[in-house]
Amino acid sequence: MAFNRLLIGDIHGCYDELQALLDLAGLSGDDEIIALGDIVDRGPATPQVLEFFQTQPNARSLMGNHERKHLRSFRGETKAARSHLDFARNSPYRLSFLA
Repeated sequence: MAFNRLLIGDIHGCYDELQALLDLAGLSGDDEIIALGDIVDRGPATPQVLEFFQTQPNARSLMGNHERKHLRSFRGETKAARSHLDFARNSPYRLSFLA
């Protein structure tokens, strides 16, 4: 059985745009979606993007520099930027994402 693999970079919390791209791609249930990092920050819907990658069995994400910044801030290795503080306050997925 053949399947497709869609590679996406720099989603940056843009859930609506991600969904529009997936609609255009016309993937089937067996196809894979792989984010090449930077799924958080900048856009208005980081929690929805995180939920998508956590709940879709065929979706995976590599850690990008934005995720790494959140992780380092969570661990106390660096001071949190404002976007990190907003993310921590507003994301119900922060603990499982950062753990």
